[in-house]
Amino acid sequence: MKISATNRRSGFTLVEIMVVVGILGIAMMIALPNMFKARDTAQNKICISNLRLIDRVKQQWAFENNQGEATTPAYSDIRPYLPDQALNSYCPASGLYLIRPLNRDPLCTLWRRGHLIVN
Repeated sequence: MKISATNRRSGFTLVEIMVVVGILGIAMMIALPNMFKARDTAQNKICISNLRLIDRVKQQWAFENNQGEATTPAYSDIRPYLPDQALNSYCPASGLYLIRPLNRDPLCTLWRRGHLIVN
């Protein structure tokens, strides 16, 4: 009878593990900036959509209540006109919506120069 005298250990070497970690690090360096950009773009689009909705609701409230152009509705005034699953008074990027008078567009506190400022 012949007994095998091989004493091999199965497993990964340190070099193999370092290569895998390096590849994962490079993949993360590529993926994370794109993920953050996509998140910011989505928040920007949601904020614009919410601002348009607030403006339409303000106009509807003013028409139904015979209000002038200089009137500023409160959030509680326009809340009944919003859909059930609609926004609250906060934007998706943790800013606040400013309703403002009827003759002015609503604003987001994070909105600057045509785009959403995310910290």
